[in-house]
Amino acid sequence: MHFRYYFKPVRICIVVLTFAGIFTSCKVLQPHKYPDLSSDNKLFRELDVSDTSTIANIPWKQLFTDVHLQSLIQEALNNNQDLQIAVARVNKAEADLRQSNAAFFPSVTANAVGSATNSELPNQEVTRLYEVYGAASWEIDVWGKLRNTRKANMAAFLASDAYRRTVQTQLIANVAMTYYTLLAYDEQLKITQKTVEKRDSDVTAMTLLKNTDVVTGADLVLSQANRYAAEVTLPDLKQKIYETENALCLLL
Repeated sequence: MHFRYYFKPVRICIVVLTFAGIFTSCKVLQPHKYPDLSSDNKLFRELDVSDTSTIANIPWKQLFTDVHLQSLIQEALNNNQDLQIAVARVNKAEADLRQSNAAFFPSVTANAVGSATNSELPNQEVTRLYEVYGAASWEIDVWGKLRNTRKANMAAFLASDAYRRTVQTQLIANVAMTYYTLLAYDEQLKITQKTVEKRDSDVTAMTLLKNTDVVTGADLVLSQANRYAAEVTLPDLKQKIYETENALCLLL
């Protein structure tokens, strides 16, 4: 009697702990509640924001109307390796998302086998044997494993797509900035070359005036110094144009 009385409370405790563990584990299935982080338009110095237009909503072909620049941007979007890597990540994340969605459906497999046996005895027919069999399995998402996997894959897909958009936006901006920088260097080179031509003609005129004693030798030296000051910038501009062209080729 004392032996049985001793084990009775132990059994009750085991049953209570078992049910407590089951009820506690059921809380895993409860969805997570995010805090309310709603904000108003008075966040920055109590200014009401009513204009919803932004440059991010404008297609890049409408933003950059230069036909040559559009062709360069399109070439960069088609061939840039960083963007291709980002697109490959998006495709992988999309495939993982499709796989997680397909896990909710049952999987069915089927197979067929056929064989034929020819007997060595005369007047015996060929024995043919056909076998068809299949199997089906369906995983019930009791503890939310499949749902959590799908949420994780969805988050990964959205993150990879956002990364692709970031790389594409940065690529378009870099191509446009490099293109306009190259145009600026080209115009600066043209202006400098015209300046050198003007100052070279000034040196010729000052030389004639110096020979006729109209101006002094200091005026002639000053005109020559101005011509050299313009000529010395030509190699630097050509080097910058060369480097900018290489940078644009890398983006493409």
